[in-house]
Amino acid sequence: MDFEEEVKTHTQRVEAGERVRYGQACPGCGAAKEEFFRMHDCRRRKFRLLVERYIQVALSWILRWRCLRCGKRFTDYPPFRLAAEAARPAAGAGEGGRISGNRALLP
Repeated sequence: MDFEEEVKTHTQRVEAGERVRYGQACPGCGAAKEEFFRMHDCRRRKFRLLVERYIQVALSWILRWRCLRCGKRFTDYPPFRLAAEAARPAAGAGEGGRISGNRALLP
């Protein structure tokens, strides 16, 4: 499945009221059973996807969950968002570097 289809499927599932959770366990206590989580918040997010050498912007949803066991609230990002995060270290961020919009600072 390509990125566009993955974003579209994720968006349709969230808008249909489905509990879409990708994480395996609570980052606070390690709870993993589905009944330990309740949706805390749902917000729109723009995702920039690289599609055939072009950047395409897609709107979808980000879900926040609350663990009923420890009370921790956390954001569960869809897997297509992780591909964009992997580009940051390649661009020089993550090792104390920053990605800047200032052209004087870019190589």
